Amino acid sequence: MIAGILLIFVVIGLVLIGMKLSTIQERLDERRTMEKEKAEREKVILGTLINIETELIKSQQHSQS
Repeated sequence: MIAGILLIFVVIGLVLIGMKLSTIQERLDERRTMEKEKAEREKVILGTLINIETELIKSQQHSQS
């Protein structure tokens, strides 16, 4: 009787822990996705800046010659 009640509490506790771990995992996944998206945006911005710098250098070279 007592063992059955304790078993029920243990099962409930394990279910609650599982739910909490699932929530934590979802947040970590969201954070990873956000970091990947941020890295992609930074790559695009860096590429654009490099292209602008290259064009500026070319235009300066043409204006000097």
